[in-house]
Amino acid sequence: DDEYPLDPRRFVMLAIFSIENLLAGCAWICFAPIDDVVQTKYGGISQSQVNNLSLIFMIVYGPGTALSSWSVTKYGFRETVVVSAFIMGLGALLRWWSVYFIQGD
Repeated sequence: DDEYPLDPRRFVMLAIFSIENLLAGCAWICFAPIDDVVQTKYGGISQSQVNNLSLIFMIVYGPGTALSSWSVTKYGFRETVVVSAFIMGLGALLRWWSVYFIQGD
C-alpha cells in the first residue's frame, strides 16, 4: 500500500475551490428575483425571456467544464482556479455595472 503525504495546502485549495463553486451558484441563481424589475423597465419583455437569461449559465456550463478539465491538465489546478475566479469576478462586476447604470436612468 502506497501512502500519500497529507499536505495541509490540499485543504486550503479544497476550501478555495468550494467557495468559488458556492459563489458561482449564487451568481447564477441571483437572476431569479429580477424578472419583475426588468419587465417594468423594458416594457415589452416577458417573464420567460428574462428567465431564459439564467439558462445561459447552464448552456455555458458544459463547454466550460470541458475547458476547465483541459486547463487543469495543461496548467495545473491552482492556476485554473485563480483564472476562473478572476473571470467570474469580472462577470460579477459587469453585472453590477450594468444594473448600476440601468437604475441611474
